[in-house]
Amino acid sequence: MDVTKEIRTRYFQAIRGLTYQDVEIPIFVGFLDDSASLPTIGGGEVYIVIQDQQAYDSATQPYCTYNVTSDITIRVVSKFTKKGTTSIVEDIAMEVDNRIRGTTKKRDENAIGVGRIRLSVNRLLVENSDTHTAYSKILIYQNDLYLTNN
Repeated sequence: MDVTKEIRTRYFQAIRGLTYQDVEIPIFVGFLDDSASLPTIGGGEVYIVIQDQQAYDSATQPYCTYNVTSDITIRVVSKFTKKGTTSIVEDIAMEVDNRIRGTTKKRDENAIGVGRIRLSVNRLLVENSDTHTAYSKILIYQNDLYLTNN
């Protein structure tokens, strides 16, 4: 089983259809499609990218299961022609997290059916150019999977 594909599919399904201020936020896998039409919220273009995955054997390998850890990055972006606000990406990222881990935030209970999910990084990134300012909320999730040996 390709765990990275399975995790990516579950994350995509969990956040698909997410709306903010009654606008559906487009989701891209890997990179932004330059030809895509992006919605504008509060004067900025908004989108989500599922990116940067890796999988590796967990340090603990009991006899009855094969344990794998798979990391995935979700990046929520808003891009403004001048200055904007971080609140859009922060609010959307909170809804993404609620859809992934549920509202209770218990390590062993989550909304997508993965063994254990931890939010290992929650970072706000601001990028500036001469003409644009982009705000990104970067969420890196660590997923522990317990596969039975058959």
